[in-house]
Amino acid sequence: MALTRLGTNAITALPAGVGGKVLQVVQTEFAANIATSSTSYVDSGIAASITPTSTSNKIYISAVAGGTTYATDGYLDISLYSQINGGGYSSIQPDNTSNPFQKIKNASIIFYIPMIINYLYSPSTTSQVDIKVYIKSVTGSTQYVSEADRIATLTLMEIAG
Repeated sequence: MALTRLGTNAITALPAGVGGKVLQVVQTEFAANIATSSTSYVDSGIAASITPTSTSNKIYISAVAGGTTYATDGYLDISLYSQINGGGYSSIQPDNTSNPFQKIKNASIIFYIPMIINYLYSPSTTSQVDIKVYIKSVTGSTQYVSEADRIATLTLMEIAG
């Protein structure tokens, strides 16, 4: 462990009450071939759940998946949705139209590209929080996630508030 010195005192851990500590980590992996031609967001099946220990804590979400397109008009988009205590899923991200890491677009070639979402979520609950990755085809042509046995991961970290 690295030591930080303030004067003559060494600090080896954050004092109690200081936010930013990682309290728990949940990670799931998916190796399914997921396809969609829907122009509305649909459930990809990539999901994980975590139960925060305090309402002031946040959840750091990291979703990594590979997108593949074969269509010259291919355009895939991914987004995060959450459900608290079984209340139904809703989008938790701001509009992601400007985030190139959440979309793939194909001009004329077939390619695979990693798509990444990192998001700090404040659910303000101690109930179970379910997080899912939703996907859509912007143009209506069939798009793929985690094709050819590529692994997609969804990692949830509870961060002390």
